[in-house]
Amino acid sequence: MVEVDDGDGIIILTDTLGGTPTNLSLPFLKDDGVQIVTGVNVPMLQALSSYRSGRSLQEVCDLVRNSGRRSIVLVKHTLRLKKRTGRPNPHDYPGRRRVPCI
Repeated sequence: MVEVDDGDGIIILTDTLGGTPTNLSLPFLKDDGVQIVTGVNVPMLQALSSYRSGRSLQEVCDLVRNSGRRSIVLVKHTLRLKKRTGRPNPHDYPGRRRVPCI
């Protein structure tokens, strides 16, 4: 861990709370400069790579968690809204820009 900590702290990313990767990481929480984030998805990884510079460990963890929460979408519900109105409801994606699908 000393090799990867540049002084800002370390975030350990795991899949599931209670899973083996998380459980093996728990002893590292004794160090104040370590945080574990579980339930990781791709938008969270993208947020992490964007938000790392110039922020505290806690700020980055909060931003990553919020990004993960925003990325969870009930597709059937969203498509029903689109059928009724002809376009997606912008409130379903706060702070997100539209990206065309290919």
